[in-house]
Amino acid sequence: MVKGLKEYLVFVPRGFMVMWNLLTRLPRLGDSYPTTDSPGVLALGPLVGLVMGLMVGTVGLVAFQGLPGLLTGALCGSAYSLLGWSLHLDGFADLWDGLGSGRRGDAMREVMKDSRSGAFGVMGMVLGLLAWCSACGDLRGVHLPLGLALAGALGRFSLLACAFLGRYPWVSGLGGVFVGRLKGPHLALGALWCAPFAIVLPWPLLLGLLGLSGLLGALMAIWMNQRMGGVNGDVLGACEVLGEIGVLAILAKFI
Repeated sequence: MVKGLKEYLVFVPRGFMVMWNLLTRLPRLGDSYPTTDSPGVLALGPLVGLVMGLMVGTVGLVAFQGLPGLLTGALCGSAYSLLGWSLHLDGFADLWDGLGSGRRGDAMREVMKDSRSGAFGVMGMVLGLLAWCSACGDLRGVHLPLGLALAGALGRFSLLACAFLGRYPWVSGLGGVFVGRLKGPHLALGALWCAPFAIVLPWPLLLGLLGLSGLLGALMAIWMNQRMGGVNGDVLGACEVLGEIGVLAILAKFI
């Protein structure tokens, strides 16, 4: 038990630094990046998302309150993208391009790997940002940092669940570090970072959002396993964006 606790106390800060360096464009915490021998660090992604959302929401609370809701959302979305959310938005647009191509399997993946955005990718990006900014703009006062922090955590929990159930049959790619290589305790640890929100949110609402976020990741993995043959980094990013939009929309309705 003591040995396990010691390993955990080492793993959590190390995993946080690895995911911070991967998911944000803020000053790096050391030189750690994901490697094939540490897929479990993805369980710290929700904690990094929580911190990122809290930072953006706090800035929004201080600087943007009093502005029209959609403008507040747009400014928060711009700040969030600069912090590193653009990594997931890129995957979201790529998935739209892949689906819009009508292709399946490796042919679909080749479309998604193209660095150029097509019409479907641009349309998806615009619709996704509009939905995110609109839901964000409906959160006022302390609900803004609270909502963005929870959305940041649960969006990356959706990503975690997708990686847990996904397959990665390809030789190269960052997704291969995580996809299909996670275990149940990693999911549990990813969910744990949402526990503090039980202090300020009704627990049925929090558990419902957690369950829906996990379900989204699971369904995305099953779908992409069948349609494309597996889950790559673009799919993970798209899952994260969809998860955040869903959480923000529900919070804007019920809090």
